[in-house]
Amino acid sequence: MPAPTTAPLLDLDSDLGAALDSGRVAAARDAVVVRLAEIPRGPWKPGANPFAVRPGCGLLVLEGFIVRRATLEGRTALDLIGPGDVTRPWQLGDPDAPYVVVTEVRALSDVRLAVLDGRACAEIAPYPEILDALAWRLMLRGRRVVAQLVLAQLSAVESRLLIALWGLAYQWGRVCRDGTIVDVPLTHELLGNLVGARRPSVTHALTALSERGAIARHGSRGWLLIGDPPTDVAGRRPSPWDAGAAAA
Repeated sequence: MPAPTTAPLLDLDSDLGAALDSGRVAAARDAVVVRLAEIPRGPWKPGANPFAVRPGCGLLVLEGFIVRRATLEGRTALDLIGPGDVTRPWQLGDPDAPYVVVTEVRALSDVRLAVLDGRACAEIAPYPEILDALAWRLMLRGRRVVAQLVLAQLSAVESRLLIALWGLAYQWGRVCRDGTIVDVPLTHELLGNLVGARRPSVTHALTALSERGAIARHGSRGWLLIGDPPTDVAGRRPSPWDAGAAAA
């Protein structure tokens, strides 16, 4: 049976309708139907109008992960985009910037997307609560990038990695009996791009974290975080994992 090419937006991401009352949720579900698209794992050159999304809000990631790597003077930073994120991949940089940042986009796995094109945006327009939720998603992505900039200034690579992994757990992790699984397929090199460290330093730090029982490999793709988030980080908020969160 062929995969569907369209679906109600709120069936794909019910959180976007969280602010709607029950009657408006039903109406929005019937009214807002979006196209579905896929990106195969590997390098991706989205071009100026991927999946004919323009004019429109962008692409909503439903499954899988995309990375945008930006390189300048031999140093690389990573923008990780995953389920729930809204991305506008044709906007890779400022064409009027006084320096050139080389950008590479890659799908870390097969990626499934909802296309928020002009038609979809017109259908969403009577439901400003959904627009508000999409705008909040874009704002959160920007704040995550700022948090990465702060993280990269911590002195110890071990601390950077552990905090980064727990940050990914808050976004995409799931609790299991043995800990919290972060099933994001990041290589040591990509983890280094994420926290501002070279790959050998990342490998050494991950080994040290494993030896002290803070993390363990989960399959071939992800990580198991053992115990609670580190408590010696200033400004850390209470988390669902504190005080013995119930195992799934």
